Amino acid sequence: MSRLIEILKKHIPSSISKDQSKDSALALLLILLIIGYFTGNKSYFGLGIILLLPIMTWPYIFKPIGYLWLTFSSLLGSLSSKIILSVIFFLIVMPIGFIRKLSGIDNLKLLQFKKGRSSVLLERDHTFNRSDLEKPY
Repeated sequence: MSRLIEILKKHIPSSISKDQSKDSALALLLILLIIGYFTGNKSYFGLGIILLLPIMTWPYIFKPIGYLWLTFSSLLGSLSSKIILSVIFFLIVMPIGFIRKLSGIDNLKLLQFKKGRSSVLLERDHTFNRSDLEKPY
């Protein structure tokens, strides 16, 4: 339980500006409008119109909602990036590694490494000139 509290403390903003309070309230308004649109319930539109005046004139009354919204977005951002990178790794990088391992491709020459006294690095006698440095790639 204490670990969860530590994680939450790391993501809770220390202070919220007027613009952040207004942005959080506008996000709430957008959520209400989307719910109203998809459910067909007109009361969500009425609640959104009622909230519009305080959002524009007194955004600081939405400061608690701003803390909740910014904490939620910070947690979601840190969690979703880990999930997306894990999915990319397991669906793209790992299968490519298995295919390369099964096909016997060894570009790093790991199988030859430390098998003898010779180096696995290629010796390259090349004198660099001006054109090599102008377009290195």
